[in-house]
Amino acid sequence: MNLLEGDVEDFDGEGVTAERRARKIALRLNKTDESPFYERVRTTGEASLGICLNEFVTQIRDYVEPKTGKLCDLGFEQQYEVFEIYFRSIKAVFLEQWDAHKSYILKIVGFGGLMKAFY
Repeated sequence: MNLLEGDVEDFDGEGVTAERRARKIALRLNKTDESPFYERVRTTGEASLGICLNEFVTQIRDYVEPKTGKLCDLGFEQQYEVFEIYFRSIKAVFLEQWDAHKSYILKIVGFGGLMKAFY
């Protein structure tokens, strides 16, 4: 994926792909202290608690597709907020599972299920 070519200042601009939007959302959720995904998006392939960046991007990409995505009528900031609120809600309900290493909630199968239930 050609995700790293040049800096993007405006993620609402034409030409910003769904992959780049999804990646930016994932990385921002990973770096924001108040985010339910704070330090839970794995970017280096290590096997720790959380979901890998590629899987996160794959699962939300279709929702943020600029022309056909379910959230295409929302700007980038609104899309980010929708995902943050959704995952905060999930974490609040499944607080014990969210922090458990053996839980499936932040593994591919659990995260995929959460994203299928999203819309």
